[in-house]
Amino acid sequence: MNKRSALVLMVLLAFSPIVLAQEPAGPPQPGPEDKRLGYYVGKWRSEADMKPTAFGPGGKVTGKQSCEWFAGGFHVVCHADFSVGAMGEEKALIIFSYNREQKAYVWYRISNWGETGSAKGAVQGDTWTWHSESKIKGKVVHWRGTYKEIPPDTAMMQFEMQGDDGKWNAMMEEKLSRVK
Repeated sequence: MNKRSALVLMVLLAFSPIVLAQEPAGPPQPGPEDKRLGYYVGKWRSEADMKPTAFGPGGKVTGKQSCEWFAGGFHVVCHADFSVGAMGEEKALIIFSYNREQKAYVWYRISNWGETGSAKGAVQGDTWTWHSESKIKGKVVHWRGTYKEIPPDTAMMQFEMQGDDGKWNAMMEEKLSRVK
């Protein structure tokens, strides 16, 4: 054995107790930002008034959704059923999550109407604010949703669209009640 090989072997043997003493890292664990999504978990009923816009006639909207933690505790997954006035029945899958790299909450949505959507959000105290940009009927639309928790079992949500003049216009107000 040459001197170089002997030196490498001695270094490896010297550090092997340190390497062997370390425990495996294991899977990541949810942090406080992930756990904050817990308010959405549960079964909810909702009633809303949708304002008429260029994208639809407006009217009463009723719904129910069931939200649960996805395996691992990082994401909340919701299955929703809505009756959207003259537009009919809508089914949606909604996912809430926290993106560590962007330091922002994210919301994803798909529906049986072929719609897809996503938004970024933040929470301060009991109020969540979501922002998104969508293309509807060929037009880019900016919207925001403000979701206010009213513990223990209620929430109020307001959706607004930004008009061509830059002003925010109420599109829908919704009351959600947790079903016990």
